Amino acid sequence: MKQSLIALFIGLGLTAQASATIYQCGDNTFQQTPCKNTSSKVVNVEQAKNSLASHDARENRGDLVRQSKYRTAIEKNQIMIGMSPKQVEYSWGKPTKKKTSVADGVSSTHWVYDRGRNGAQIITFKNGRVSGWN
Repeated sequence: MKQSLIALFIGLGLTAQASATIYQCGDNTFQQTPCKNTSSKVVNVEQAKNSLASHDARENRGDLVRQSKYRTAIEKNQIMIGMSPKQVEYSWGKPTKKKTSVADGVSSTHWVYDRGRNGAQIITFKNGRVSGWN
């Protein structure tokens, strides 16, 4: 009898949690209380999960396109405008030196690759992406 009551309470708790009121505030913001600065839309758990999954799929699709665009360059040890520092590292390895400079209030990071007799190659990053090189 005691075990049956415990199972009943556990079952009721799970049911209550699954049918809890969820408020949607904006595209992908969900909370258990009504929205303060925007209108609230009441949704169920499945609707919230589906909305978030759809949002994640759109973001991942964009990431995959960007990644596939750079993948070929990385495989050929090339760099491209817009690459992240990690992508440059995959393509060219770790730089010999890293420098930071500020010009007209804009901060830039410069990665220096010592190429021996061929001199040095410098990659410039602005806002975390390749903006140019020499």
